[in-house]
Amino acid sequence: MTKYEKFTLIISGFAISLSIISPILSYFWLNSYELQLRYRPIIEVETREIISSDTNTIDFYMTISNNGKLPAKELQIVIEFVSSKVSLPDTNMIEISPYSAEEITKVNGKVVVDLNRPLGAGETTELSIHNIRKPNTFIDSAIRGRVYSEYGGAEFYTYKMYYGDLPL
Repeated sequence: MTKYEKFTLIISGFAISLSIISPILSYFWLNSYELQLRYRPIIEVETREIISSDTNTIDFYMTISNNGKLPAKELQIVIEFVSSKVSLPDTNMIEISPYSAEEITKVNGKVVVDLNRPLGAGETTELSIHNIRKPNTFIDSAIRGRVYSEYGGAEFYTYKMYYGDLPL
């Protein structure tokens, strides 16, 4: 076998290897959908309630954070008050900081909040609902809901029992 034949075999082997490996590498490096799923927004929700015995009200706070590497677009927050004795608050009692809501509506016993701008990677926003009236009878109060984004979301659920002014 001559020197030129060996060189031709080496070049042919390299070309065959490259033709097999290049589609696999381009799929993992250049596939935009794969990259979007890998770096998608990861929404986390933390909730807390503050009970005021002076005014017989509950203040509900929810912290929403994006722990992903891409911004969370089209955020929608749906909050439902499960107890029949706790009424839905007025929409002017709902505050969002540092963002502003595009629209706050009441639909079928739920409060729906649409945010007007994306939640960036590593950013946090807080939603608060003030002066939720608590009756003076034995109640169990549950607040549940979901924060939706274009790639899914996060659910939250709080449950408290009250008798008059005292949480149980």
